[in-house]
Amino acid sequence: MIDCDFTLYDARTHQKVMTLFDSYRCYGVDPDHAFEVIAKNFAGDWSRARDKKRRDVPDGAPTLRLEDLTLPAKAARDPYAADTVAYAFRDEAEGAMKHVKIDDSADGSSYVAGGTIHTYEQGERWYEPSVSTTMKVDHTETFTWRDEKGSAHTGTRTYYVTDIQDIPGGYAFFYHVNATLYLKDRQTGATIFEKTYDREDEERYANALHAMFGDFCREADRRIGKT
Repeated sequence: MIDCDFTLYDARTHQKVMTLFDSYRCYGVDPDHAFEVIAKNFAGDWSRARDKKRRDVPDGAPTLRLEDLTLPAKAARDPYAADTVAYAFRDEAEGAMKHVKIDDSADGSSYVAGGTIHTYEQGERWYEPSVSTTMKVDHTETFTWRDEKGSAHTGTRTYYVTDIQDIPGGYAFFYHVNATLYLKDRQTGATIFEKTYDREDEERYANALHAMFGDFCREADRRIGKT
């Protein structure tokens, strides 16, 4: 079990480019494996960050400000959780929105996006040991028989056995997030659309967050990106 964060800097300017907060939970593996899993996640996010084309938007595109998301009390007290949520929200907004420009100024944006994270939890489930059965052919044999008129016929007998597979019990981890996200017109305060999401992933919070934020940002891009 491991929690860690990676920070990527520009080698020339020493400016921070991105930070990834991640965790890994699994029984029966060593720390090197856990670290390798997280490092691969970081490398994948870094690869997306290097793709500058994803941030190219047309001149005069609508602008959007990302508001701070409201977190559950426990997550709000945990800077690790808060940074994980904030990073995923911004990363998906910058990556998924092709026709909208992200604008962090308080008064300069045309639209705002935000919402409330209702549930942010990790846990594990115990699966009881069980068995499954399947029928499989054991062997066949050929035999000859005669009907009432004395004519010979050939038949085949097939013998089956029950194959039993043991399924051991064990723990499975999960990362669960539930949130209501909104897109609003900053000038009028009118809600353009609002949606509640429920996502779960077996490996990391970031996967569940990215799935949720990615869907929301693509929908926002469709709604306001070509107005």
